[in-house]
Amino acid sequence: MESAGTELPAIFLNDGAGNFVLGPESDLTDTGILHAPAGASFVDFDRDGVLDLFVPQHNATVGGGTVFLWDRLYRGDGTGTFVEVTEERGMMTEDWRDLADLDAARAHSRAWASLARDLDGDGLAELLVPSYGRAPNHLWHARLADGVVSYENRSIASGFAFDADQTWQDNQFARCFCASNRAAEGCADVASPAISCAPNWNHDQDRRPFRLGGNSAQVSAGDLDNDGDLDLITGEIKHWWAGAGSDGGQLLVNDGSATFMRIPDAESGLAVDHGTRTDWDEGHMTNALFDFDGDGRLDVYVGASDYPGNRGHLYRNEGGLRFTEVATADFFEHNRSHGVVVADFDRDGDLDVIVGHSRARCGPPNDCYETANVRAFENVTPASNWVQVRLVGEGAMNRGAIGAQLRVQAGELQRVLEVDGGSGHYGSQEDLVQTIGLGAACEATITVRWPDAAGTAETFVLPAGHRFELRPGTRPRALP
Repeated sequence: MESAGTELPAIFLNDGAGNFVLGPESDLTDTGILHAPAGASFVDFDRDGVLDLFVPQHNATVGGGTVFLWDRLYRGDGTGTFVEVTEERGMMTEDWRDLADLDAARAHSRAWASLARDLDGDGLAELLVPSYGRAPNHLWHARLADGVVSYENRSIASGFAFDADQTWQDNQFARCFCASNRAAEGCADVASPAISCAPNWNHDQDRRPFRLGGNSAQVSAGDLDNDGDLDLITGEIKHWWAGAGSDGGQLLVNDGSATFMRIPDAESGLAVDHGTRTDWDEGHMTNALFDFDGDGRLDVYVGASDYPGNRGHLYRNEGGLRFTEVATADFFEHNRSHGVVVADFDRDGDLDVIVGHSRARCGPPNDCYETANVRAFENVTPASNWVQVRLVGEGAMNRGAIGAQLRVQAGELQRVLEVDGGSGHYGSQEDLVQTIGLGAACEATITVRWPDAAGTAETFVLPAGHRFELRPGTRPRALP
């Protein structure tokens, strides 16, 4: 069935002349299935050379009630036809009926974004689903057995589902409840509320783990500590009144096995200074990881939107998992920053930024602009050395080389990068051209692991200041 407010996803095929036609019917456009897509990632999950599609699902409203949906994995056949393989690949989840399933992240997500990345370096992409409504995030860990790729739910075991802080006593609505129900479990010593009370607390459910996570939007992956694996930055909506148990945006450090340690913002330097405000709201729904100063370390841009006081924040990576915020005078001030795209738009070797703007909940401080137009910002940071690489897949791999990993050594710094097939909060796309800051190094040694079944690897030594096209089995080709 379909309901108001839901849309069916569709595939449009390029005819090679810049025209697009609706692709063939497939499970992707089955009108007998309710869809509420909240993101999409192209990924060759089975490494057969053909792009597949992962489409996480938000909940939908049907007949005045809420319907929770399973996230869907579709296998492509190379013609634009996709067949759902969610169940056969081990990814089916449960409906929202059993509290134990919800606490264990076995129930459907409330997807708000998608991400597909190889987080353990085995050549297979993990699939990640950030969830809205403080519901558990999902991490599906890829496994290969007898030539078949399937997925294991490691949402809790990986540390991605939610953090370990399950404090509920400082939630202002919990305090409202306890003020009127001192005999309820755990309520005797809970402090008085600092708000005008309204019924907004279910004492049986809202203290459980599945209700003490975050409102998770875009999650970005990058080698933030330069140790050769991909770490995560989460984007979250967080309100002051929700208390410490509600997850805010955080740095999640990968131990190399797709298991993560959360670094508190006070330690990483990624905390937002709210000044003297006690009634703050953080709308950190979009973000990007990119090396804006070309020193070989990934920096962090956080797009904060939809609430008074929210704007974009840029954090410089100082190394050692420490970040410092860049003053707006040294980059740009953009209120209600919602949506971000990073690429070298002027082709001068550094990365520029285009950001969107939301006009939701307008009001000071950092008020909305008159229009919701996107705005472009040119990077004028003093230049460091750089090299740019565009990968082209051939043979038994997708042509965009989506899923390829590049291991870069430049001077004393190393990094791993991965070619993106789409991710983010309701959809974003990293540039297929990799812009690699080299600091003072004059060349980069780059090992490409191509996205084929064998994980074919090749090493290239490339001089700084040039753009190259890399194809498997051929010499690098300089680009103008």
